[in-house]
Amino acid sequence: MLAAAAHEARTAGPDEREHAESDLSRALRAAVDQERFREKLSESPGGRSLLEELDAAVAKVVYARSFFNNAVGVTRTAQRRWLARTLRLAGRTEFPQFFEIDDNPPETMATE
Repeated sequence: MLAAAAHEARTAGPDEREHAESDLSRALRAAVDQERFREKLSESPGGRSLLEELDAAVAKVVYARSFFNNAVGVTRTAQRRWLARTLRLAGRTEFPQFFEIDDNPPETMATE
């Protein structure tokens, strides 16, 4: 389930990306929130490094979406200002769109 969700998120087109990445977040939570998942994985060879990499990746996704959406907000505000509209500094570009996905971390990651 997790591998299929990861593949879908990697190969999704621009219109399907948000949905596919939200599905990956839900699949990740379903896997990681299983009883003793972290304990079992950390006991396997290379398990600890996988958990550390997973924790770092989850944090990076949350930060990246936050930074991106902040930049979109600033850009939209700048494009609406009278000087930008008067001098047509934005040209005919559309307003950038916010990127909304389900990026809540698994419960076991949020509490550690």
